[in-house]
Amino acid sequence: MANALFGLGRENFLDGAISWTNDTIRCLFIDHADDTPAIDTDDFLSDLATAARVPSGTDGTQTNHTALASKTKTLGVADAADVTFSALTGDTSESIVIYRGTLTDTTSELIAYIDSATGLPLTPNGGDVIIAWDSGSNRIFKL
Repeated sequence: MANALFGLGRENFLDGAISWTNDTIRCLFIDHADDTPAIDTDDFLSDLATAARVPSGTDGTQTNHTALASKTKTLGVADAADVTFSALTGDTSESIVIYRGTLTDTTSELIAYIDSATGLPLTPNGGDVIIAWDSGSNRIFKL
């Protein structure tokens, strides 16, 4: 699969239910050995197996997933400051998922799926991992 926006995420941007700049937007890594996200059918964080989430996090512990800071939106292009996961451990991960973090997995809408970033797949070793977002014209993603 290639980088893509989840169906419900696109719908909620169009409905105004997700605000890129005002909502808490989080990201995490996904281990495809435990679950592979489905762009058109996975809607919420709860649709992704808990075992696939790196770092791990279940209902009420989304704070393990790093929140994006300094978010901007210019001409439909979403961007944010680079993200650091401190002392990351867990399974080898093949993709990054971005979602609206509500601290409840069943209401946290999936937004974006990224599997073609430099450094993927990633095998965490307890060190810091930095996601340096693309500096090209589409940045993190473009609506």
